[in-house]
Amino acid sequence: MDSSRLQAATPAHQCSMLCMLAVPAFVTCRELIQFVGPMSEKISEMKIIRDDSPNQYMAIINFKAAVCPSTNLLSLYKHPILSFFQSDATAFYHQYNDVEFNSIEAEKCTLLFVERIETVIYTNR
Repeated sequence: MDSSRLQAATPAHQCSMLCMLAVPAFVTCRELIQFVGPMSEKISEMKIIRDDSPNQYMAIINFKAAVCPSTNLLSLYKHPILSFFQSDATAFYHQYNDVEFNSIEAEKCTLLFVERIETVIYTNR
């Protein structure tokens, strides 16, 4: 799915959790916390998820408040005076999505809105 379809598909009611995909392994947890520092007061928790993917991990970010208007969030960006209605997750998304983690490496932050997370445990039989 291309990013334009991804943004348009973001539902307004799913406003309190984001997933930061494919964070490069060279970005330490400390550096990740510094990266999101300006919005840290809005974050309630951040969980690091590692899987079998080499040299990368994911971060799940939960936000303290999810103030979601009943109108379409995408329409609010056309009217800056109404931007105070956006949720913390939406503000974070617009501030950090497609932004480089640092000035040395080319990798960029990729964010997706998340409704829920399910854990699946595989057992060998």
